[in-house]
Amino acid sequence: MNRRIRILPLLVAAALPAGFARGDWLYDAAAGTITESVAVGETPWIFNCTLAGNGVDLTLGTVVQKGDAAVLDLDAPVAGGYKIRAISESTGLFKKRAAGFADEIVLPSTLTAVAAWSLQQCKNKITIPPDNEIATLGSGCLDSSYLTGDVVLPCLTTMNGGDNSGPFNRCTLLTSLDLGPDITGTASYGNLAKECTGLTNLVIRASEFTIPAWSMQNCTAMRDWTF
Repeated sequence: MNRRIRILPLLVAAALPAGFARGDWLYDAAAGTITESVAVGETPWIFNCTLAGNGVDLTLGTVVQKGDAAVLDLDAPVAGGYKIRAISESTGLFKKRAAGFADEIVLPSTLTAVAAWSLQQCKNKITIPPDNEIATLGSGCLDSSYLTGDVVLPCLTTMNGGDNSGPFNRCTLLTSLDLGPDITGTASYGNLAKECTGLTNLVIRASEFTIPAWSMQNCTAMRDWTF
């Protein structure tokens, strides 16, 4: 009597430390890359990255390989206690990415800074986890991108940019923005969230932040302002 034996695919994640699973990331110090943990037969996302001198913090560089996963979840843990702290501006990793690069890009909650222009005109859905650690936003970092939904920035302290180079300008899929309690200074002329036509709610809880003229120009859906 012939028997059929079904061989189930092994997960790369099986080799991960306890508590890690499929979809998590593996840092390879020798190659200078992080690789998504996937099932055998699937293609993982792979990125070049650099390790900071503290031996923990990673900066994402260029794409080595595009993976099969439609949702690029950069908020999944990196085995070994490493943390993705920055996305390099110079590599153009996500800048001007056309639709289809990924259905959704989930930014790491461990990010502390979003470099200038690093996600400008990225036409893939971008999600920022609500428990993010972003403290600094660079000039035009999300300008004209598909940043989507309600965004809360509880750790934000600094928003850089010159005239008309606001980090959220023309983010038409952004619906709510909470800048947190600690941001200080004054936004430049037109430098915040102008032409965000889907934005309905803005929350600024900081007492020492000033919004100049035209910073919210053409936010035609705005209903609620909280200061």
